[in-house]
Amino acid sequence: MTVAKKKNLIDEILTSLSKTLKGWQWRNLTLFGKIQILKTFAIPKFMFRASLICLTKNKIKQVNSIIYNFIWKGRDKIKRLALIRDYKDGGLRMPHILSSLWRVYERRKQQQQRLQVVFTALHRKKLLYRNENFHERNSI
Repeated sequence: MTVAKKKNLIDEILTSLSKTLKGWQWRNLTLFGKIQILKTFAIPKFMFRASLICLTKNKIKQVNSIIYNFIWKGRDKIKRLALIRDYKDGGLRMPHILSSLWRVYERRKQQQQRLQVVFTALHRKKLLYRNENFHERNSI
């Protein structure tokens, strides 16, 4: 994938995320409601697209600013970690984008390693099979 296509794809992801959230911005939702909208509509759409490419730290900051601007309509009112914490710890279980992306990228790396092992094994079997057929033909 060329750099221009990748940059265009990242910009498309950010635009799609902000369009999704703008559709819900005009409703007078509570903080719980906004987080639920993020969990239901915005984050899954973003994560699916972002899992296909690697985002830079700058782009992740842009995503966070889009998301928190949707929640607060401006500057943050409380610390972001307070929103991310679990209910029993006084938080609202807001998804943490950076750790979610890290999990996706780690899973993808593990899948690539598994595929590499499988393809290496298949390639070796193919070579062994070819060598066995070669020896059988030449021994006659």
